[in-house]
Amino acid sequence: MAPTERENNQLRERERERETEMFELWSEGEGMMMKFLEAMTATNIDVTRQ
Repeated sequence: MAPTERENNQLRERERERETEMFELWSEGEGMMMKFLEAMTATNIDVTRQ
């Protein structure tokens, strides 16, 4: 049986919520990475050296 209009709408809504959540997590991660890089630069640690 094909999904109803209502079921389709619910699925689309859930998908949108998941995308928003993923974007928020990604933004948060990006912010943490920038803070980390700024801290490394501020303390003058050479992160490129092995």
